Amino acid sequence: NRCSGGPERLQTVWNDERSASVARAFEATGVPYASQSADRVSVMVSQRGNNWVEAYTDVCEASRIRGEASEDLLDRQMACLDQRLLELDRLLDLFEHADETIVEGSVDALRSLAGPNPCTLGAEMLKLERLPSDPVKVKVIEEIRADLAEVEALKVIGKFEEGLSRVERAVEAAEETGYAPVLGQALQLKGHIEIEVGRSDEAVTSLRRAMVAVEQGGDDRLAVTVLNELVWVQGTMLQEFDQANFWSELAEARLHGIADSGVLSAELLASRAAVLEVEGRYDEALDIQREAYTSITSALGSESLEASYAENLLANALYSVGSYDEALAHYQVAADLREGYL
Repeated sequence: NRCSGGPERLQTVWNDERSASVARAFEATGVPYASQSADRVSVMVSQRGNNWVEAYTDVCEASRIRGEASEDLLDRQMACLDQRLLELDRLLDLFEHADETIVEGSVDALRSLAGPNPCTLGAEMLKLERLPSDPVKVKVIEEIRADLAEVEALKVIGKFEEGLSRVERAVEAAEETGYAPVLGQALQLKGHIEIEVGRSDEAVTSLRRAMVAVEQGGDDRLAVTVLNELVWVQGTMLQEFDQANFWSELAEARLHGIADSGVLSAELLASRAAVLEVEGRYDEALDIQREAYTSITSALGSESLEASYAENLLANALYSVGSYDEALAHYQVAADLREGYL
C-alpha cells in the first residue's frame, strides 16, 4: 500500500526510546508526581500519534488510491501534517530536558497543541495560498515553520520571554519570503505571547498585522484565532469594548465557514463572556459561559480535560451572580476532572 508510511513517520518522533527518555527527565526533577505525569504524557502522545497516522493515511488514500483529491491538495495537507508532527517533536525535545515547571505544565502543554484533524479538511486547505515555485524560497519557508514549531513548544510550556525573542526573528524572516500564510502564523504567535507577557498595545499591533496576512493567505481557522485574541486583548486588557465587540462579530461570521468549529466557538464565547464580566454585565456573561460549556462538551465530551476548564469558567460566572451552591457543584466537577488528568 502506497499510503502505509504513517506509522514509520510517527516512529521518528515518538517511540519507546523517546518515551523512556521523557520519563527519565521527568523523574530526575524530583517532582513527587513526575512518574504519573510521564505516564499521562505517554498516553496522550500515543493517542495524538494515532490520530496523526489516521489523518496521514486518510489524505494519502483520498489522493493516491481513491483518486478523490488532487496532488495539489495532497501537498497542502501533507505540509500541514508535517507541521503538526514537527510541533510535537519540538515539545518532546523540551520534555527531554524537563525542569519542575515543564513537568507541572506538561499535560496542559500537550492539550494546547493543535491536532491533525484540520489538515484533512480539503475545502479549508485549498483556500490557502500556494507555496512559491522557487525551491530556495520553499526551503526558507520550511526553516521558518521549524522555528515556529519551536516557538509553539516554548509558548505552550510557558517560556514566553524566550519564545518572544525567537518569534521576532521568525517574523522578520517570514516578511522577506512574502509568503502570507507563514507570516500570518508568525505574527499570530507573536501577538499571543505579547498578551501573555502583558504587552497589550504591541499585541494589538501584531494581531492586526496577522489579520492582514491571514486574509491574504486564506487561512479561515487562523483568522478566527487572531480575531478571538483581539477580542481578549482589547476587551479585557485595554477595555476598548466597542472594538472588542466588532472583532467578536467578525469572528462569529467567520466561524460559519469552518467545519468542526465547536472548540473555536467555545473559545470565542469564553472571551466574549470575559469582556462582559469586565464591563460588569454578569448575567449576560453567565448566559454566554453556559453556551461555551455546551459547545466544548458537545465537541470533546464532558469528561475531557478541556471540559474541566469550561466547568471552572462557568463556576466563576455563577459565583459572580451569587449562585454559590451551583458554583460549588461545578468547581467540584472541575476539581475531580483535573485530579484525574493531572
